[in-house]
Amino acid sequence: MTPNLRPQSVALIALAAGVLATLLAWYVTGRSLRLETSAEFANRSQLAASVLERRIQRYVDLLYNLDAFANPASPRAELLDAQGHAGLLVRVSTPLHP
Repeated sequence: MTPNLRPQSVALIALAAGVLATLLAWYVTGRSLRLETSAEFANRSQLAASVLERRIQRYVDLLYNLDAFANPASPRAELLDAQGHAGLLVRVSTPLHP
């Protein structure tokens, strides 16, 4: 025997189920969005840190190279080594102005 449900009771049950489904979907979507943005932030932070680290290393190498150019007491091998690390394409034996 099935109990007789009035149309108003059926409508309230459907409304409650709809509200519950909406709240559940809202929670799941918010949680997945939070996890996604957290992962994206971590990836972008790692990328920014690696870019900064490479740039700082390049500046440090350039400073060593400038020190080698400014210090005439440096042996030529050190100068060539500093030039190679900084990635500069300057020939040491060729004068700058002919």
